[in-house]
Amino acid sequence: MAFKDPEVRKEYLRIYMQKNRRRYKHKHGYDCSAEQYNKMFQEQEGCCAICGAHQSESKRQLAVDHNHETGKVRALLCMTCNTQLGIYEKYKETFKNYLLEKDSL
Repeated sequence: MAFKDPEVRKEYLRIYMQKNRRRYKHKHGYDCSAEQYNKMFQEQEGCCAICGAHQSESKRQLAVDHNHETGKVRALLCMTCNTQLGIYEKYKETFKNYLLEKDSL
């Protein structure tokens, strides 16, 4: 679809992505279809798999947690838990070394 006015195009894309964000993000980002997302959401009763916070307590939808090495989808997490888990996984060895060092003092 061609748009002559860039502002009209921008608004069209904003509305399109808002309507299709979940389907597009899960299908193309994590090998997780909207149907799989909805099934996990129902199984978890709309709550984060780690802290148990309900999605209604957040402004954002639950994030699809996945293993970065294998790409395998694990569960749905609130943004706080998803972010913290990502940091932990990235710096796991640093955390372990720090704790061992501090415990030995």
